[in-house]
Amino acid sequence: MKNFTRFIAITIFFLVLLFACNWAYLPNSFTQEKLKEGLYYQRLDNKLVQCHICPRNCVIPPGKRGFCGVRENRGGTLYVLSYGKLVAVHIDPIEKKPLFHFLPSSSVFSIASAGCNLRCKFCQNWEISQRTPDEVDYVYIEPQDLVKKAKEKESCCLAIGYTYTEPTVFYEYMLETAKLAQKEGLKNIMHSCGYINEEPLKELIKYLDAAITNLVLTGYNDDPDLITKMCLWIKENLGADTPLHFSRFFPMYKLTSLNPTPVETLEKARQIALDCGLKYVYIGNLAGHYAENTYCPNCKKILIERRGYFILQNNIEDGKCKFCGEEIKGVWK
Repeated sequence: MKNFTRFIAITIFFLVLLFACNWAYLPNSFTQEKLKEGLYYQRLDNKLVQCHICPRNCVIPPGKRGFCGVRENRGGTLYVLSYGKLVAVHIDPIEKKPLFHFLPSSSVFSIASAGCNLRCKFCQNWEISQRTPDEVDYVYIEPQDLVKKAKEKESCCLAIGYTYTEPTVFYEYMLETAKLAQKEGLKNIMHSCGYINEEPLKELIKYLDAAITNLVLTGYNDDPDLITKMCLWIKENLGADTPLHFSRFFPMYKLTSLNPTPVETLEKARQIALDCGLKYVYIGNLAGHYAENTYCPNCKKILIERRGYFILQNNIEDGKCKFCGEEIKGVWK
């Protein structure tokens, strides 16, 4: 009996020790929730709050969440439930974002948390974007620890990418991380739909180095007049050197009945952009297409030859075409 009691005691001891040592890796239900008060919100009467991160400007009653499912009113204070709870942590090639004029062949430390302020029927990451923080598994990482991980030799990343879901919904975490990353010499990339209010955007862009996204869907945003207006706006407001990516749509999520974007539609969109005066126009999600390459706007020779996420040759030297000396706008080192 004594031996059995001793056995039970030792077993319990080691179970407790194992539990303590692996606390950070237990399922979500066993971890202690860490709340973060949201930025850019307004307290209203009757303990209502109004979030001002994105144009929805949700008015949230006590005990309820905003449209994104991430911001909750607890007793008249708005909390971000997804802060530091990362549902995706990956190392990606920079070309996947897609970014073609930004540190070619480098790696980006890509992260996301759950939730989104849109309900796109074609979302390719709907399993995490259309879920709330309490519906998914996650790993908790403080901003300073994330920056350290991105800088490790094993990671070998030059940038942190806020991506996969809409980064606007984890704005506070992105902002704090971006500040630390900038101090440590890392670049910050936001892969976004751009659905954010002006004030939080003004604060964020102090620390951003690149932001992108453009998907072409047949019958939705492939109208030539619409594409022309967009390209002219880009040229007039951002400049003719601004790279523009037309990415091919593939059936996904709730839009599986729609066919992939025809190649000729993408090629037509690209030609419209070139005719509008944009110098660097690309077609994405179509590996092996000639419009994946970067061409010199002066001598027309291939500067960067790509196939998917791989670079086959790079003829840009010190930010210039090595054949004719034309300056090529971008972040090359």
